[in-house]
Amino acid sequence: MTAKRTGVGFRAILSGTGHCVPAAILTNAELERRVSTTDAWIVERTGIRERRLAAPGEKASDLALVAAQRALDAAGLAPEFLDMILVATVTPDRPMPAVGPTLQAALGARCPALDFSAACAGFVYGLSLARAQIESGQAQHVLLVGVEVLSRRVDFTDRETCILFGDGAGAVVLSAVPAETGRGLLHTRLGADGRFADILRIDADEGVIRMEGREIFRHAVNRLTEVIEAALAETGWSAADVNLVVPHQANLRILEAVAKRIDVPRERIYANLERYGNTSAASIPIALDEARREGRLADGDKVLFAALGAGLVWGAATLVW
Repeated sequence: MTAKRTGVGFRAILSGTGHCVPAAILTNAELERRVSTTDAWIVERTGIRERRLAAPGEKASDLALVAAQRALDAAGLAPEFLDMILVATVTPDRPMPAVGPTLQAALGARCPALDFSAACAGFVYGLSLARAQIESGQAQHVLLVGVEVLSRRVDFTDRETCILFGDGAGAVVLSAVPAETGRGLLHTRLGADGRFADILRIDADEGVIRMEGREIFRHAVNRLTEVIEAALAETGWSAADVNLVVPHQANLRILEAVAKRIDVPRERIYANLERYGNTSAASIPIALDEARREGRLADGDKVLFAALGAGLVWGAATLVW
């Protein structure tokens, strides 16, 4: 680990981003042959046209490694300078050990490493954890990875869920900079309500995703609207100030409903779920890396992240790029 800083006055910037998705593509047309559905129905209900599937033997740690290496390369940072590795996932390689230490060894890093589970809100929760490490002076560089291999938890006879989920990994490097630069994470706001745990779950005895779609939709629109409005208020921004919203990629109808409620034009909402589906904790960092590579982010841009996942858990974060 690098020497720790003393004092306060630092913020966490996203100094590098990267992502990795499997090569295999499962299209809506192929799903039509597996389950009673149509491409038109899927697109109308979700906005999804295809998703990626991990190859046999391809693990979460494999996808995480490639995404992490790309993020480190973008940051210009060698793995030995990492002070912590955080991995958000609900589909680790195995129950024990965690993906984090496996990734640490593969990278050749020498720092604490752990997994945590916040489902689709994992990346936003991870931003809060990483921010705390950096602002407290405990870390200078933190690697945050969201990775999922959800295709192995999908019931391909259940058309309500099998159309939604895909596999992939996204990663960011968070680095400390003086607060006076004006850049970096400004606020993170998190929430949870375990009373609704059963409406999106993977039971141990069954091992596949079960979901009450209408309830998830309702909670997602309401909770995301609330947490975004709270995060904007805490930051001192209006919706008009936001240059780009990078939300969890669950359902296009959810994104459009939230955009309408918070009064952000649709063109400022980044969406790539038509190509990847819902990759849970990986969805925001995958979308963020693609947005960066497409030139959608400029220095000083005001960026908003928001997500809701099983638990129920949710969160939002504000960032000056």
